[in-house]
Amino acid sequence: MLAVAGGIQVAQAQEEPAGTFRDGKYYSATRARQEAQAEAKRRKVSPGPKSPAAPVEATVVPVEAEATVVPAETTGTFSDGGYYSETRRRQEAAKRPSVSAPHRPFVKGKPPRNESASDARAVPLPSAHRAPETAPAAPLSTAPHELATPATATAVATLPDNGKLDEGDSARLLERCRTRAADSKWADAIADCRKAAELAPSSAGPYAELMRIYVTIGSYSEGAEAARAVLERNADSAPAYYYLGWSLTGSHDYRAAIAALVKAVTIDPARIEYRQGLGIAYCQAEEFGPGIDQLEAARKLKPKDAKTKRLLEGARAQAGEHLRIAEQGVEAKPADPAAHATLGRELQKYGFREAALSEYGSALASIPAPIPGQSGETKQLATELYYNRGVLYRELGRGDSAAPEFAQALELDPSLAPQAYYFIGMIAGDKGDTEGAISALGKSVDRAPKTIKYRDALAAAYEKAGKTAAAKEQRAAIAKLQPQGSQADN
Repeated sequence: MLAVAGGIQVAQAQEEPAGTFRDGKYYSATRARQEAQAEAKRRKVSPGPKSPAAPVEATVVPVEAEATVVPAETTGTFSDGGYYSETRRRQEAAKRPSVSAPHRPFVKGKPPRNESASDARAVPLPSAHRAPETAPAAPLSTAPHELATPATATAVATLPDNGKLDEGDSARLLERCRTRAADSKWADAIADCRKAAELAPSSAGPYAELMRIYVTIGSYSEGAEAARAVLERNADSAPAYYYLGWSLTGSHDYRAAIAALVKAVTIDPARIEYRQGLGIAYCQAEEFGPGIDQLEAARKLKPKDAKTKRLLEGARAQAGEHLRIAEQGVEAKPADPAAHATLGRELQKYGFREAALSEYGSALASIPAPIPGQSGETKQLATELYYNRGVLYRELGRGDSAAPEFAQALELDPSLAPQAYYFIGMIAGDKGDTEGAISALGKSVDRAPKTIKYRDALAAAYEKAGKTAAAKEQRAAIAKLQPQGSQADN
């Protein structure tokens, strides 16, 4: 069925059964029913009737003159290689004794260490494997292992529509594509979209429909390809960046997904789905700090949104689990600099930069002065603290605070010179001091000539300064190093 939003016709998505990946394989609704029927036949037991699907409300995002449906996650999770729906999770939870699970809300990026919720049960983040809500959640009576059949694998083409259709009419083919997609006739819808794209190669519309369909059925590589085709025709399409980010998240390419979703949010910061998608991508990459920040921004856009609330609870619970052991170490030894350093490293690892800076500061304050006169182990710990603080300050855009930290680390441990000079050079470049950047980066390259990252940064600084010959020299050195498997990331 078609609905009208803002004068644009959009296809309402229909619900279909939810399901799983099991033993590294995808199990569709069709295959699941076939297996159930075969098993029932062997046991002479009827598999029972199928439950009717219920409609799902669609959310609309326009792409040029076309409309696309923004996907959302269904409730449930992947655990131990199997999919667990919300229904099955509740059923299994009812079999177990009631246990209070900790819920640790974050204040300025860090959870209070002694807080718990008496009846809070952590809600896991949606898995990137799960089909979005536009290829929807199963009714409660449906088995949790069933999932909509991928159109590209098993869908059978339908008979032609009644009446005549000019197969050379791109607009009408696109309209029929939407109608067939609304009826879950995925293979036919994809065929119509591809034919429409052939007839109107400069139009983004057919590709916009294709990216929506492919993401809906979980064909993420095809969804990414279609989204890129939209961006080739409309470089400022926020929905295309969103679908590209969703597809890349589904393919576990989280860094690229984050980059795409950042662009979507930059173009349209008031769109809650974009904030949610970026928050999910960050959390899938285990960067919970910025992920929670994005979900908090989504909550400000729509304070009563249940999905955002669920995602925030899941993100905070997972982050709390990752940080729990290090927090307990600080609780047990509050005056131990090593305990604070350990918690700081964990906070930095999971994206809680300000909280990590605080813990590193507490660790340094616990080391007796003068630090250069301390034992080798304590001195090395202080070196690490200064260095990590420098990295965090630069990531936070506070270069004036970062440079002294690297200088302190370098004074305590001269072997850190390549890394310290690299960051000092990058900070100078951030401030527009090209000559300062070239000087510091040159020292880094002198001390670690086989590290591509240092040479690449120096070449970029030379190029920015207009020193083409020096830049070409560094690029040539990089070309010679690459086949040797050089230290690209040191």
